[in-house]
Amino acid sequence: MQKLVFFLLISLFSFSLAAQTMLSPAGKCSFSFALDAEGAPTYRLFYGKKEVVQTSRMAVMLKDLPAFEKGFSIVKVDSMSYDGTWKPVWGEVASIRNHYKELAVTLQQASVNGRKWVIRFRLYDDGLGFRYEFPAQQGFKH
Repeated sequence: MQKLVFFLLISLFSFSLAAQTMLSPAGKCSFSFALDAEGAPTYRLFYGKKEVVQTSRMAVMLKDLPAFEKGFSIVKVDSMSYDGTWKPVWGEVASIRNHYKELAVTLQQASVNGRKWVIRFRLYDDGLGFRYEFPAQQGFKH
């Protein structure tokens, strides 16, 4: 019985790392991130119940190195919320609200010396932004 419970907990933990979903601060947008069968990162975006970005692969092709394309596993997932304001130098408004939820997914590509890639998503009530981060690591320093 203990082995069964342990296996179920490991399975649930593995599944939670495999697919991530998030709602925007007011719930207007929803977003999901997952690895497909080849270990390629993918994402989808909904505004309300309407799918505005179908499942799309994410990749970075490099000139003299293997691509950041597939063969990844998720090694870490961090999330946070932020609600603040900032003042533009010029424009029609005195301050702008910066309210989002963030998901940072650290991926590891075992076939290429275990190199890592971080994809950081920021989900707002009116859209999604993301950026790629490449930590300093062996064979990939810039």
